[in-house]
Amino acid sequence: MSVVNVPLKDGTSAAPRAAIDSAAEARMFRRPSEWRIFWEAFSRDRLALAAALLIGPMTYRKTILREPITQEYVEAIVDAGLRALRAGALTGS
Repeated sequence: MSVVNVPLKDGTSAAPRAAIDSAAEARMFRRPSEWRIFWEAFSRDRLALAAALLIGPMTYRKTILREPITQEYVEAIVDAGLRALRAGALTGS
């Protein structure tokens, strides 16, 4: 009789239970993701958190203020592309 596959009281083997336990053990000892490692180190650094709270909203505000300029640029590019398409420059003929 094997020590790994000890029969249970009802006569079945313990192998399926051992497979479940090994899967649980693999989950328990798996390596944390890179993002998890980063967040744990970043959240312990108070200066980095303060800088993120200061720089984050400023960057967001700059992005919001530039949005109309970007929108006009995109509209100009689309209009130029449509004009070129109507002229037949993009069809290859």
